[in-house]
Amino acid sequence: MAHRYMPEFFIIIITVAVTGCSADRDVVGSCKTAKLDDQSVICIDYYDAKNLDQWRSACETVIQGEWASMECDTTTAWGGCEAGNKVIWMYPSMKHRNALDAEQHCAATNRRYVPVPAG
Repeated sequence: MAHRYMPEFFIIIITVAVTGCSADRDVVGSCKTAKLDDQSVICIDYYDAKNLDQWRSACETVIQGEWASMECDTTTAWGGCEAGNKVIWMYPSMKHRNALDAEQHCAATNRRYVPVPAG
């Protein structure tokens, strides 16, 4: 009788492993900026609503970026680096000339590389 429910248990485990947790995360805001010091163009997607006001303020004052209540447009992005409750998307610039530059940047900063979503 104990083995009767095992196949269903494995299906649930496999589904969670394949889909991951990112499907449950919704973007609560984003900040796009061109950094003149290192000649990079980035947009940051934020996923945690509890720090929304703090992130908006930092975007507009410290980073001097443009805040939006939607996700970054990744149409022209090379990829992104996952950093806790945010993904930092990198775009064509003097610092990030291709997707390999973006991926190497993530590795150098000990962050997971996130390819641009298909679509």
